[in-house]
Amino acid sequence: MNLFFGVVSQGNKNFDKVQTKIDTLYNINSSHYANTDGNICCGYNSNGGSIVGKAENDGIFFIYIGSLYKPMPGWTNGSPMDTPDETALFLLRRYKKKGKSFMDNVLGSYAFFLFDAEKDLSMIGSDPDGFRKLYYRYENEGLYFSTTLLSTPFLIDKKTEINRSMEDFLLGYEFLPGTKTIYKDIFSLKPGKTISLKKNKISEFCIKKFKPKIEKKASENDLIDSLYKSFLNAIEDQCPSTEKVAVLLGGFDSALVASILKKMGKKVETFTFCFEKSQYNQKNTDYLKTFYGIEHTWVKIDQAVILNGLSKYALYFNQVTSSPHYIIQTAEACRIMRNKGYRNCLTGHGCDEIFLGYPNVHNRAKFFLNISKTPKSLIKFLYTIVSNSILEKYFGHPIRFIRNFLNIAKRDMPVRGHISNRIFDDFSLKRMRLETGPNQSIDSETLLESLAIGLEELSPLRLAYHGKAMPGLSKTNIEGSANISGLNIVSPYFHPSLTNFSTVIPEELLRPTKKTKSAITGKYILMKMVEKYNLLPNEIIYQKKASPVASPVDSWYSGALESFILESIKELPFEYDRKYVERLLKPKFTEKLFRDHISIGSYTSNAIAVLVTYASFAKYLKQNH
Repeated sequence: MNLFFGVVSQGNKNFDKVQTKIDTLYNINSSHYANTDGNICCGYNSNGGSIVGKAENDGIFFIYIGSLYKPMPGWTNGSPMDTPDETALFLLRRYKKKGKSFMDNVLGSYAFFLFDAEKDLSMIGSDPDGFRKLYYRYENEGLYFSTTLLSTPFLIDKKTEINRSMEDFLLGYEFLPGTKTIYKDIFSLKPGKTISLKKNKISEFCIKKFKPKIEKKASENDLIDSLYKSFLNAIEDQCPSTEKVAVLLGGFDSALVASILKKMGKKVETFTFCFEKSQYNQKNTDYLKTFYGIEHTWVKIDQAVILNGLSKYALYFNQVTSSPHYIIQTAEACRIMRNKGYRNCLTGHGCDEIFLGYPNVHNRAKFFLNISKTPKSLIKFLYTIVSNSILEKYFGHPIRFIRNFLNIAKRDMPVRGHISNRIFDDFSLKRMRLETGPNQSIDSETLLESLAIGLEELSPLRLAYHGKAMPGLSKTNIEGSANISGLNIVSPYFHPSLTNFSTVIPEELLRPTKKTKSAITGKYILMKMVEKYNLLPNEIIYQKKASPVASPVDSWYSGALESFILESIKELPFEYDRKYVERLLKPKFTEKLFRDHISIGSYTSNAIAVLVTYASFAKYLKQNH
């Protein structure tokens, strides 16, 4: 396990006890730093990984977790990924020159802690894009911080409880907006923020985000050439100096990453999920292996892998989700990579967001734009019909899906076109919980309105993709898998050279209105670039979109894992209707139809997965008490 945690407190004599608790929790043997009087203590564990770097010089201690890459101002040799401790020393020296602004324009996913003995200054911070989370609690007697949400309460002597003030929103949308977390009085540091503590006074500072200059190109051909250069730059910046690199291979997006790496002369090994039922396996993987002559490993995913991941979910992942199987599968693949000696992994995460892939998101955007013409009285009437406990009992997920769509249709733009995915709505929550539930500090509709402020100028299509990314599944996935494996896990689609470039590409060149070979999958100009530079065969460029989330997990949940799930959710922080939950697990013909013909992810167990992951955070908190 890779993490760091710390306490800044006067007379902190209990850190050894705290460290023992966290080491026991994670079954690790962490090291720690402490200043001479023991007021500042930081424990850390890298498990031999490549994502924790530390340095100490002239009374300054600095530690970071994450992946740092080029361009890094002043960096000259190799890649910042090569040796994390050398990268930490470089940043420490940069702090000595630049002070609090030492992380300005530094690229990567990171969180850090710095202590300057001479200035009696302690500082924590995280990257401006929010790829790495840092959790903290500040009280009069000290500052407590950790890179994993679960370990933060273990730093504090006072009892911490589950924060239920936004539980309805959390069980509906799978995230908490702002800085609140699942635990009371423990906060998530805002992306790009630092908190400094000096003589018991807190101050905040913003890290400047690196913004590459992007030139708009007039013609489609010029755009394709510029896109190719941006893609090459992104991968070159994120590549270590080592010759061998692993790629988490799914479909077209990650195949393109593997292709560029081969073009750069890297020795590439790809890794793909492998299920017993071949219908869930990514197509054309063996063809790509033969085409490029690359080494490939199929990573076996079965019920045992999912069971192990769910039983320890809150240890490694910092967020409730309806797709825990997906991030558990990714973590398993990264574990296999690490066991084979890899320290670096590239993925295709983020491609659909910036190049407008995700066929279902595109279809939803068009639906919610056109539904404004439907009389709201009719929408309310239909909503009343589907708000029926008998229908939900026998039809399950599809009824909740329809009810959510009708509820969205009642809203005005841009809220209507923004966040479209919802797991539990008010109707289902009333039937699932045996209590009225906590009073929401802010009701869900008001929260949704606040999240759409400032998005009025986005086109309906870009608005929908912005909403799709709000829960941060990709970020949770990469962060947790890196924590477990110690791998540097990066994606060129998250590099500013690509993310910024995608914003100047006309929407018509991402999803043309005219008929094209990429009409269903989107990403038109990206596919044209791949064709022009002969990076992939057409069979892979224009293959049918297959969701990386696809998995036979529904049958596992309702079969071999059912008893584990029913036992796990007993830890939920509220009383629930056991029969309602058991019905969530019961197979339904309507859900089979939904999996086969509507859901690209081929699963409908969203609701039960949210409950299981929420319960995991409550279970471990009880252990602390």
